[in-house]
Amino acid sequence: MERELYRIYDNLNKDYYNGKLSDVIITIQGSHKNKYYGWFGQKKWNNGVDFVDMDEKKNPLIVYHEINISAEHLDRPVEDIVSTLQHEMVHLYCNINEIKDTSNNHVYHNRKFKEEAEKRGLIIEKAKSIGWSVTTPNESFKEYIKKLNVNPDIFKFCRVKEESKAADSAKKMITYKCPKCGISATAKVDTNIVCGGCNVKMLSKEQR
Repeated sequence: MERELYRIYDNLNKDYYNGKLSDVIITIQGSHKNKYYGWFGQKKWNNGVDFVDMDEKKNPLIVYHEINISAEHLDRPVEDIVSTLQHEMVHLYCNINEIKDTSNNHVYHNRKFKEEAEKRGLIIEKAKSIGWSVTTPNESFKEYIKKLNVNPDIFKFCRVKEESKAADSAKKMITYKCPKCGISATAKVDTNIVCGGCNVKMLSKEQR
């Protein structure tokens, strides 16, 4: 998967950025609460040295930015995966060119991001909490993606989506009702509850 993502990255870099984007580390990692399709991380990787002697020359620390494609969303259509990669490459472009494209700890996408992204084949719509971030390919970009000849079978697997603790907790809670007086209470599945007034067992919806 990573090899194909690097191939796509190189093509996008050549055709939409004149080959001027820096080399990056492309990763496939899990997304927090399955929320994100991808992300850009500034200076997340290095070569593990500060200064070392080699042929009497000083070699400085080499730092790479990161682009991640979410492991839980790899089974989306190819055009959506490529659009996510392009989205993150726009962040890289803005970072390199000192364009402030986000705020609120890099969460809220502003109009500068929208402008740069829409120059590069993306349709950007606004979401309430994260700004101009909702990404889809325009028609010309869809045609471009077809010419990349991406093998869709490469992206037919994805990481199993893990439900948030809140959702998991909510699933385990159900409503019980007294069959006599009708009073109700919420408790975990398979809990035995007795109505204090009627002294009878309260029943779940399935039991009634």
